[in-house]
Amino acid sequence: MKKIKYIVIAGSSGGHILPALAYINKLSLISDPNNILFITNEIGKKYLEKIESKKINKIILNSKNKFFFILNIFLKVSFVFLTNRKINLIGFGGFITTPILIISKLFNIFLLSFNKIYIHEQNVIYGLANKINYLIAKNAFISFPKENMRSKEILVGNFFINSNKFREKL
Repeated sequence: MKKIKYIVIAGSSGGHILPALAYINKLSLISDPNNILFITNEIGKKYLEKIESKKINKIILNSKNKFFFILNIFLKVSFVFLTNRKINLIGFGGFITTPILIISKLFNIFLLSFNKIYIHEQNVIYGLANKINYLIAKNAFISFPKENMRSKEILVGNFFINSNKFREKL
């Protein structure tokens, strides 16, 4: 695996995975696809053919047994964090995102890494994983306007349509 600059994480449903794949496809047009890692679970595996570049790195985690799932995440992702110090992580939701983003945050604290953590919420109301992820995220990209936006929130709209604004903030 080459130097990783971007990690995109999504799982649990097509509602999380499909926007992540659209983002990966657009990102791979402006950044070397070898520097992008997509992490998903077995649900995301069936959508992998939607990734246009074959050079994108992928990790598919089995999430059936929660203990082995967390252990597997720690073992596979820790190596990436140990060998790369400045990664932009973006979580698109699903329970798979939370442990990965927390591990990244711990690496930032204890090993002086400089990873940046972002989340994208494609719904009007944050899902449970993104409610937790919001606490450690630098910014939260949201798809729908709100009357009282929080300081971390950046309205990007549906980035399928408006991906330039989303990309500018990373």
